[in-house]
Amino acid sequence: MFNFLKRSKRVKACILSAQEFNTEIITGKKNAVITFSAPWCGACKMQKPLINDVADAHHDKDIIIGFIDTDNETEVSQLFQIQGIPTTIGFKDGEIAFRHSGLLSRRNLEQLISELTKTSE
Repeated sequence: MFNFLKRSKRVKACILSAQEFNTEIITGKKNAVITFSAPWCGACKMQKPLINDVADAHHDKDIIIGFIDTDNETEVSQLFQIQGIPTTIGFKDGEIAFRHSGLLSRRNLEQLISELTKTSE
């Protein structure tokens, strides 16, 4: 009866390769919230649904919300000296604006996205 209220498909956070990361975020200077994680990590498994929900809620904003698999993209992980996962890094104009190791709350993620998408006046 209320199907018009539901979107047919939810947006999920993207899984970035090293090349996509470099092209879009570092070279392209797009704003992004990237969580470094691994499939075997328990805390990462707990963080993933929240990251996906936040990506879905902000699908219309000019920001990339995604994951880097530390097992598959070791060079990127080493470049940013990722030692504990999950580690979330916020990028603004290709530069690190925020870094946090461990789980993040929805409130923290929303504040981070708000700061990254704020336009300078």
